[in-house]
Amino acid sequence: MKRHLFALTLALAGASFAQAQEYPSRPIQIVVVAAAGGTTDALARLFGAQLQQLSGQPVVVENVAGASGNIGMERVARATPDGYTVALISTIQTGITAARPPKGYDLLRDFEPVIKLTDNVATIVTGPKTGYRSIADVLAKAKAHPGSVTYSTPGSGSGQHIATEIFASMAGVELTHVPYKGEGAALPDLIAGRIDFAFLGSAKQFTEKGVLVPLGVTSKGKWPLSPDLPVIGDTVPGFSYYAWTGIVVPAKTPPAVIAKLNSLMNTVLASKQTAAALDSIGLAKAGGSPNALAQQMRDNIGDYRQIIVQRKLKFED
Repeated sequence: MKRHLFALTLALAGASFAQAQEYPSRPIQIVVVAAAGGTTDALARLFGAQLQQLSGQPVVVENVAGASGNIGMERVARATPDGYTVALISTIQTGITAARPPKGYDLLRDFEPVIKLTDNVATIVTGPKTGYRSIADVLAKAKAHPGSVTYSTPGSGSGQHIATEIFASMAGVELTHVPYKGEGAALPDLIAGRIDFAFLGSAKQFTEKGVLVPLGVTSKGKWPLSPDLPVIGDTVPGFSYYAWTGIVVPAKTPPAVIAKLNSLMNTVLASKQTAAALDSIGLAKAGGSPNALAQQMRDNIGDYRQIIVQRKLKFED
């Protein structure tokens, strides 16, 4: 009996190794769980193009928005666990898991982390027509007219939603939340001034063109990639917010395949072309092991849940 089990173990290990050796041998699909036009969408297309060039296989990016990204996450969770369907996620997903755990999937149980792609802070931005030129301007109106100042997020319970609620609580103001199906979906209203402000994960490409006005960054000190922007914590003492993006695959994807995809993406991150592209949109490259992303996800969920309980935050669609 032991001999048969040992033989079976060797056979399974051999199959996994062979699968990893030939991976990828057909097109890879990157699912972006938000509408086109936002940070994760731009990153998926950037990394997808680089991965396609490196692997020699087509990489297709598909936007699956809806239900704060939960529709796309459920699709990936149910996909064949072979490394050919991946999701590009961010603090949006850890925030949602902490605030309103989705019914259709479990972020930590139903997915395997592959790699953290970027680290970044948020830039608080407004449209040119709003007249705001500083966070102090926003807070002044919010204090004078409680509830009149609106802010957009990629979805109810997202990292940006939690961060903005914490910002409002610490500043002592009442704001009105307007959730969208991703950052990109909110941009037209934000640019036109129909929404007062938002925390954007990547704003450089919009602020440099003048379509959005940056009011500050959410880092604890000066952010190296945007050293000229004010630090929000100088106006609202103690406030900061950091974000990230990463890749996950369905649970039960062979470890050897995850290791191969991790290696490919680390190579993509190490290229000068990727570094220049990330710099152009104000993001810092990350990289590293699957365990590093797993730890990031667990830490985020734990921290967000603690803040939600402490501040008695409520999240509804």
